[in-house]
Amino acid sequence: SVLQQAGRNPSQKTVNKYWTSQTTTLNFDDFCTILKKEKPATKTELLEAFGKIDADDTGYILHDELYKILTTRGEKMTRDEVSAITKQADFNCSGKLDYNK
Repeated sequence: SVLQQAGRNPSQKTVNKYWTSQTTTLNFDDFCTILKKEKPATKTELLEAFGKIDADDTGYILHDELYKILTTRGEKMTRDEVSAITKQADFNCSGKLDYNK
């Protein structure tokens, strides 16, 4: 949660790298070290990732398409996690996300 508040979106694999079964606490210096190692995605990286989803190269991703990807690929997200993301995203009235915005 603290990493998310700092603008990161760590996977469970990343969290497990720093918080093991032997970990009981992390101090502020530990937290700062993690932030330096785990950089947030750049705008270019995000646009490239969205571009791979946008097979037709329209500049848009359908809500349903994004939902399917987030709940079935990689580290699968829950309905609630996807819902939280899509509520913040700027989907137009036809259910499309202009990912360049």
